[in-house]
Amino acid sequence: MTVLRWIAFAPLALALSLAAGGLTAFVSELFAGGPNWYTWLVSGAVTGGVCCYVAFRVAPTANSLVKWVTVGFVGLVGAVATIRPIFDGDVLRALQGIGMLVMAVTYARQSPASLLQNPEGVPERAESAAL
Repeated sequence: MTVLRWIAFAPLALALSLAAGGLTAFVSELFAGGPNWYTWLVSGAVTGGVCCYVAFRVAPTANSLVKWVTVGFVGLVGAVATIRPIFDGDVLRALQGIGMLVMAVTYARQSPASLLQNPEGVPERAESAAL
């Protein structure tokens, strides 16, 4: 089961983050009546946050490798999602990448053990206590 979790953590994090970001954009557009600046920003933040969260929950151990692979992936996708729309002339859409970059920096500043703690500060998995 551990091998399966190591194989699945990155693809599952990517798939769920894309689904969550798309759902967030859909709901934002539904209530806002069209794509606005905050629709792109919230969609990007949710996409980046869900990717990091799912990767830490699915990976069998919460270590620095999982953290930096996930943060690097979210940061790279966020940078591309920021730069590409600027060159295409759609500056508002670049906010989606900025939201991803903000979430990558937020997760990069935390320790792997703190990412697995519940609000009371108690680790939820035995592996995180060893870090």
